[in-house]
Amino acid sequence: MDPKNSLEKATALYAIGDAAEDLKKAGAEDFEVKAFITGARDKLAQERPDYDKYAKAYQLLPVLTKQINKYRR
Repeated sequence: MDPKNSLEKATALYAIGDAAEDLKKAGAEDFEVKAFITGARDKLAQERPDYDKYAKAYQLLPVLTKQINKYRR
């Protein structure tokens, strides 16, 4: 991952955490805070994708498929 992209992603994750703490202090329910965090992280992943992780997952796909098929039979 590009260092600039990594830094921006880390900064955004800290901002999400701070916003979640503010929601909790304002009296939001736990499920509301969790929903906010999940939505914010999903949006961040769409805006700042990590192509290295995608490539690694794609390379592992045949190995995982083989393991899953081994237990299905």
